[in-house]
Amino acid sequence: MDLDIIRKIRNEFGHKYESITFESPSIKSLINNLKQHAYVAASVRTRALFTSSVLGILGQINGANHLIPKFKEFMHNPVPENYKQKIHELVKSITDELTSKK
Repeated sequence: MDLDIIRKIRNEFGHKYESITFESPSIKSLINNLKQHAYVAASVRTRALFTSSVLGILGQINGANHLIPKFKEFMHNPVPENYKQKIHELVKSITDELTSKK
């Protein structure tokens, strides 16, 4: 799972005494195992793969937040219900597409 890999990458940066970068073999190896990115791995730097993966996961978390009905919004000027429905459908469609195995 990408979150586990991201945790391992964070731990490598946080607990290593020697200087490491996104191009260090241990980090590069972990990043090459990430699945949630929008690039062909060989065509971009490993930092771009990492950033894309993290942003993709954050987008999924944000989208899921809009789909979970237990969170109730209290707004002074609420969004019209028909707009909310369109937003929810769009977010679900994007989330389904990003999480489907191709």
